[in-house]
Amino acid sequence: MESMHRLTVSLSHLVTPTRRQVEVPSDLTLAGLHEVILVLFDWDGDHLYEFQIGRRRYADPYYLDACEDNDVPLAEVAGRPGKVISYTYDLGACWEHHIVVDAVAPTSPGIGCPRCVAGVGPYPAEYDGDRPRRLNLNALNKRLAKIPLQRKAPASSPARAAATPEVRALAAGARRACLLQDLVRLARWTASPRAVTPTGMLKKHEVPGALQALRLPAPPAAFHSAKNLPRLDAAWRLAEDLGLIDISGKDAVPGPGLAALDDDSQTLDLWVSLWEYAAVDGRALIVDGRAVDRPWVTPPLLWALWRSDVPMSAEDFDHSPWPGHDHLGLVASLLDQLVAVGGVVRLPDGRYQLTPLGRHGHRAVLGHDPREGAWR
Repeated sequence: MESMHRLTVSLSHLVTPTRRQVEVPSDLTLAGLHEVILVLFDWDGDHLYEFQIGRRRYADPYYLDACEDNDVPLAEVAGRPGKVISYTYDLGACWEHHIVVDAVAPTSPGIGCPRCVAGVGPYPAEYDGDRPRRLNLNALNKRLAKIPLQRKAPASSPARAAATPEVRALAAGARRACLLQDLVRLARWTASPRAVTPTGMLKKHEVPGALQALRLPAPPAAFHSAKNLPRLDAAWRLAEDLGLIDISGKDAVPGPGLAALDDDSQTLDLWVSLWEYAAVDGRALIVDGRAVDRPWVTPPLLWALWRSDVPMSAEDFDHSPWPGHDHLGLVASLLDQLVAVGGVVRLPDGRYQLTPLGRHGHRAVLGHDPREGAWR
């Protein structure tokens, strides 16, 4: 049965409250939702735009190649009530919209096009010299009925082919990775929905339980929020990026990514994404009690391990990845953290090497050309 999304779309930062409640097919793509929003607020459509859902940004990749493709349906990226979507129209003037999924329900008989069911506030003045115009709901719905809808069914899970022995062995290694185990426990902890702030951070009273799920120490008595605890913050964001948790504007529940663990090939794909985010981009790394915000720190280390025919000690890395720090201590600290991701092993003699899983992740994420990983 087809379903529909009821959305409340509000314009931010206006003195006069301006919002629209609209019903659209659940298989409407974000590109199609953009067309609907243009009509809801009478934007002329002559500007770039982007959506943000959680930490992911979507737009037409032809214009904004830093974003993911907007040819993705609402049901796939905002499939439950409470999900929050940010939409910015005109990346110069930055008309910011706050979108909340109010309901997801079966489509009513005879309704096949977007329909604005309520509206507050006028059409805003888009340009200097324009004047706001009064909202006419009947005229608005006639315009919505004429929009050629851009619809796309959510991607179905591919048929599961029998995994090869190599894939089964790598998937077994992925399931043993300490960081993935931590994230899975965190996701399963959200089986009882956990309260979050409007920005998707755990509320303060939920923090001790999350730290316990991650097997981390209890928070200090004077902590202010989950964002001030870098290891919790990194794990929480990684779990969201991987689809292990689904965060709305009010709570967090287990996400669809947990189902990947039932299949060897999907488990391996999940781990490769974790390797890219946590190791290559450095999102799980902590230095001096703070999250690393320099994604170029670890790739040189990984390239050096890839090129080496023998295990390497911290002394073998002849350039510091972070000037101003103790070279040997920093390298050893970063490599030890990569061990937790599962792609690096520390040998009894203190040297390091890529695991078979790490070599698979290296090929999948960084490729083969060692020149791209040269020290700079």
